[in-house]
Amino acid sequence: MIPDHADPSYVFQSSDAAYVHEQSSYDSRSSSALNNTSGKSFNQEIFTQSGYTYDDYMKLELPDGMRVELIDGVIYEMSAPTLTHQAITFYFARTFDDFIRKNKGKCKVYISPVDVRLEFATTDMTVVQPDVLVICDRSKDEDKKTVKGAPDYILEVLSPSSRKIDTNLKLKKYRETGVREYWIVDYDSGVVIKNVFSDGDRAKIYTTSDIVPVEIYEGKLEIDFNDLREYVES
Repeated sequence: MIPDHADPSYVFQSSDAAYVHEQSSYDSRSSSALNNTSGKSFNQEIFTQSGYTYDDYMKLELPDGMRVELIDGVIYEMSAPTLTHQAITFYFARTFDDFIRKNKGKCKVYISPVDVRLEFATTDMTVVQPDVLVICDRSKDEDKKTVKGAPDYILEVLSPSSRKIDTNLKLKKYRETGVREYWIVDYDSGVVIKNVFSDGDRAKIYTTSDIVPVEIYEGKLEIDFNDLREYVES
């Protein structure tokens, strides 16, 4: 249900997201896409193949400052976040952490860049770096290096380069792999999409003037977007 004060005509705009791949014959975990037999240089090959695994991902020799994610065996380049993006991320992480500490909770908050191996137990062909994530099953982060499995909560802050990935590919992967709650914040458009996968696959649209309850905490934690906006724009 869309609340009366949200814009019911809101539609995510498509963009020229940084899709830097072409499909290839590499499509299984047993055939590493890093076995380069094409004669191309490594850096060319890395963005024109699919079928990569976490092991391949860890072998990448990327230029300084470049970050990538791996989704269904395909590598996607990530743009550097803006200061506004980082301020939103920090606000969420701080708010969650304060709530968890106050209530002596067991969950842990992380901010990007942290490698999340969504399909660790199966293909291990998806490694993402959500803006903010909350882990309540602490066995998933016990090695203190990566998150192995689906977080309970994920926040992604949209940017022009990430819009299509965050609202399509990641939405699908997060739903499939067991993420309980996924928020998408389109700050420039003043829109927040709350997806709850653990209770009938519900989605609700809010504005950045609303107070939005966090479902994994049964609404006991709320994000006040007026307060967030004041912090971001101060």
